[in-house]
Amino acid sequence: MSEAAPTGPEPKPSGGFFGVARKIDDAVFNAEKAVVSFALVTITVVVFVDVIARRILAPDSKLGELFSKLARVEDLETRAWVDANIAPWVSLVLGLLVLGFGLYSGRRFGRMRAGVTEVSTGRELGLAAGFAVVGVAAGWGISLVFASLDSWMVYAGAFGLSALVFTAYHAVKKKEGWPVRVGSGLLGGALLVWVSVAYIPEGYTWSKQVSLMLLLWVGLLSASICVHAGKHIRMGAAQKLLPENLRQYLNGTGFLAAAVFCALMTFLGFMYVFAPRASDDEFMTEMFTFGGTRYVYGFEGMVGRGGLLEGTDIPDWLGILAAPVGFGIATFRFVGAAVSAFTGGSYGESGAEEGMEEAKKIAEEEEARAKAEAETEAETSTAPEEPPAPAAKASEEEE
Repeated sequence: MSEAAPTGPEPKPSGGFFGVARKIDDAVFNAEKAVVSFALVTITVVVFVDVIARRILAPDSKLGELFSKLARVEDLETRAWVDANIAPWVSLVLGLLVLGFGLYSGRRFGRMRAGVTEVSTGRELGLAAGFAVVGVAAGWGISLVFASLDSWMVYAGAFGLSALVFTAYHAVKKKEGWPVRVGSGLLGGALLVWVSVAYIPEGYTWSKQVSLMLLLWVGLLSASICVHAGKHIRMGAAQKLLPENLRQYLNGTGFLAAAVFCALMTFLGFMYVFAPRASDDEFMTEMFTFGGTRYVYGFEGMVGRGGLLEGTDIPDWLGILAAPVGFGIATFRFVGAAVSAFTGGSYGESGAEEGMEEAKKIAEEEEARAKAEAETEAETSTAPEEPPAPAAKASEEEE
């Protein structure tokens, strides 16, 4: 039995300089995704814990403030009594009502979608009440945790619990690539727990500064990731106006313009962070030697000033370092995309057409269905009607 002939040309194996460059780019891409994921998890946990801690450890109460305003209480002693004796009980009742009503409404909506009409009201109210009590008890337990444990313990527990939930989810679902995700979750969780134990300072006032620093890394690395995936913003009107054989040159020119801009931002970011200057001082840290001149960290740069993030021992230049790193990687990728465009490649091209494939398929199916229905209606309307049965003649013959 003969084998079927291939339907198209076999893909050429990528090798040489461009093959090696693409492998390096893919490795950097995976590292960027890991850093972004790590930063997002850290931001989520840090900000969440900070908000909860501020509210739990605050000496005043928002409800107490509202009651005092409504009752026009201005005496500080009376206000403190309201915060300590009225606001907690009102908060408890409101929490029970909100949690119970939330569960009851959710189950009611689910029954409506399933078409279930027979409902045991007592059972539903009992479930709602039990859920409310458990939720309030959990909130009370969390408040005790924040009030009695140090901040590094709270963060270590939050990071560890997040990592366990992430790894357990992927271990149970077992989707494609789940062993890598499970291993990454365990490794990342262990790293965050170690950082919490070893480096997190006392209190929670530093969380905002650290989160903003990580957010800067997320934004700039995500921009570089978009260049790799071809998801960057572009003006496609001019491309559609040009002939097919000229579009690659327009794309290449656009990539080069973007590369020039990113290179300029890389240079400015590098100068802002390091501000290198020529010096023969052997006690200053050397960055590089160029043209026989020794360049060191400039004191006017962020590294030379030696500033720290508020409430931490983290150097403040680590946040701005995201600018030269993110824009630098994007510069190389835009240059590679320009070379690919000029040589007829597709690296860095937008995936808009690929994203529209499903929509086009659905539209074609709808159009074919509408056309078939129209043809059926046309055949039905043009078909000759059958003559009525001769009922009268049949009755005469019977007589």
